Amino acid sequence: SPFFSAMPAWKAYLTETERWQLIAYIRSQVGTQLSESDQAAIAVIEQAGCFACHRIEAFGRGGKIGPSWDEVGEMAGTRVSGMSGEEYIRQSILDPQAFTVPGFEDQANTMPADFGEKLTPEEIDLLVNFLTNLSFDDD
Repeated sequence: SPFFSAMPAWKAYLTETERWQLIAYIRSQVGTQLSESDQAAIAVIEQAGCFACHRIEAFGRGGKIGPSWDEVGEMAGTRVSGMSGEEYIRQSILDPQAFTVPGFEDQANTMPADFGEKLTPEEIDLLVNFLTNLSFDDD
C-alpha cells in the first residue's frame, strides 16, 4: 500500500505569506520573535528574491548560490580595512561587483546590479540594518 503522510503539504493550503506568518507565530511561542523592522526587512528580502541565492540557516530558508547570511553581520566589518560592516553591506547591495566573498568567485556576476533602482532608500536601509545586526546568539 502507498505511504501517505499524516501531515498534508502546506503549499496547497497556505500561500507563502501565510506560511511565513505561521512560522512567525510558532517562533513567537518559543520566544524567538522578530521585531517589526526585521519583519519588514524579511518582506523586502522575499520581494526582491534574495532568498533565491542567499540563505539564513536559522530560518531554514534560502539558496546556496550566493554567500550565506548567517554570519554576515559579524564578518562584514572585517572584510575591508577601514570600512564598517554597515558600509560594506550597503555597497554590496548597491554595487554587487565591488567585493567577492571567498568561495563565491564563480558567482561574482550573478547578483543583480539594479537593486539601487528597484528598492527604495528606505528598503535598502531596512536590509542594511537587518543584515548588519543579524545574530542568532542566545544572549
